[in-house]
Amino acid sequence: MVLEDFLRLTQAERAEHVWHFGSFLNICEDIGNLYDMDGFYAEVVYNHNLNEIQEVRAFQSIEELDPYLNQIKLGQL
Repeated sequence: MVLEDFLRLTQAERAEHVWHFGSFLNICEDIGNLYDMDGFYAEVVYNHNLNEIQEVRAFQSIEELDPYLNQIKLGQL
């Protein structure tokens, strides 16, 4: 699936697609979980107070990876 098709899905359909086809990459506690979708990235934002997915966003821009890259500690590698 390409980004444009993914963005046409409902939030529930996006979450389902990420669950089945996404490859987990990283967590950013301030934003959510990052997944590789083979051509774009998906963020799953979870609301812990409501115990539900709040939003599923998608992007291709490398700049939007910065919050996740900042979570990587080189000493851990």
